[in-house]
Amino acid sequence: MDSDSEDILESAQRKAKQKFLREEVIELNYDPKLFTDFCESQKGSDIDLWTFEEIQECVKEFKLKFRPGETAEEYEEKVKKEKELERRLYEIPPKKVQKAVEEYKQQEEAKAIMETKAESLISPGTDPNGDVFFVHTETAEVNELMTFKDIKLEISEPVIVQGGLFGSNYVMYNIVTSPLGWNVRRRYKQFEWLREVLAHEFPGYYIPPLPDKKAHGNTEDMTILKRQRFLQRYMNSLISNPVFRSSPSFVLFLKESSTKEFKSSKDHNKKTKRNTVDQFVSLKGEVNCDVRDHTLKINAVNQYLNTGEIIKKKLKRQSEEIIEDLIKLSKTIASYAETVRQAADFQDLLDFNVGHKELYKNINDALLEWSNWEANKANFISDYFNMFFKFGYMELGTLKEIIKERDAALANFKKTGGGDSDKRKKAREWYGFYNHQSVSEVERVILNSRNVTCEHISEMASNQIDSALKLKGIWENLLSSTLTISDRYSFFG
Repeated sequence: MDSDSEDILESAQRKAKQKFLREEVIELNYDPKLFTDFCESQKGSDIDLWTFEEIQECVKEFKLKFRPGETAEEYEEKVKKEKELERRLYEIPPKKVQKAVEEYKQQEEAKAIMETKAESLISPGTDPNGDVFFVHTETAEVNELMTFKDIKLEISEPVIVQGGLFGSNYVMYNIVTSPLGWNVRRRYKQFEWLREVLAHEFPGYYIPPLPDKKAHGNTEDMTILKRQRFLQRYMNSLISNPVFRSSPSFVLFLKESSTKEFKSSKDHNKKTKRNTVDQFVSLKGEVNCDVRDHTLKINAVNQYLNTGEIIKKKLKRQSEEIIEDLIKLSKTIASYAETVRQAADFQDLLDFNVGHKELYKNINDALLEWSNWEANKANFISDYFNMFFKFGYMELGTLKEIIKERDAALANFKKTGGGDSDKRKKAREWYGFYNHQSVSEVERVILNSRNVTCEHISEMASNQIDSALKLKGIWENLLSSTLTISDRYSFFG
């Protein structure tokens, strides 16, 4: 290709990318400066540095982070306010936080009372021109995951696999599906694949977060253990949603034990993007759509998600402080036990000093057990609080993405203007689906989170009872051994 032809091709590609950006950014009322800054932080603002596919992906990520009509100055101010709110929430007592949340809740309930009464009179219908309606979709085919109500997934036995001459080591996790008896091994990037596929198959549904990418190549024992627990919560959340159970990709992920066959099937099962609501797959062959104004409800949801995200981050951070304090206490007790051992060693200097060495030795043993008990308690806090609340705030962040997708769908619907064009109809259905789905998914996930938290805290409390009994046993043993020495060497016996 000569230079003139190359110039013409580059010019055509540039114009296509610019046209796409005008339609998806400027015409949908997104701030060009905000988008330019976002591109600069990713790859640079020179459009020639980006392929068309990269531009499309960049726009998608941008829309998940920013709202239509939001300026760079407003975004900076919002970030500033969020940081200030986080700082204040971190400093103020919990009762004041609760009071502020309750006051906001009362205000929103008062504003929404008429809307709630109106909504109770309306149920979804078949009229596509109504405010609440159904859209027919593809119906999911029944599979093994859908035939059992109670299915348990257990992730266990992580194994480090050598990466070969030039590859890095990686971890394989064993996944057992009961009562189906499936047993497979999967690595982290395959969990990522599953998440991406489900996101394409089921738009508008909450898909739980995965552990941070920066940690997935780490093969240290503690990192592997933490990631295993995080992945367990991820899989528990997926299997709890009947919609995800209908996915052939989910069945493939859990069932195909042959690595070669899984890779082959996975490669053939390309991610399918659903561009219109009627292309969706649902359990009943239809989905609810609602184009009514739910601004008050969405505002309340945003307030809940933002506040919850900040507080759960605070809980995670404070749990790290507790862990540090417990580890420090454990080391201090161990150091104290060493000094007690030294006290035991010099008791033999006097022939008549019988029993003294044994007493100090028993004290030393008790202190070492206590030290180990505090160290185990640090691990306990990490398991039941640190990782739990990390998943919790990442979960809320994922829910916020659904709200942003709803806002983007609204902006696109408004862009279509009036009339009865097919484009407007499809945009109306898309917005109606997200308008309904965003609220219903938040409700489903929050209530499921309550149930998960109840189960988690019950297990924690039970383990703490067992742990307290172990500590009780340490002091009972020391008491018993001390009384034995006292009785044995008493001058008054």
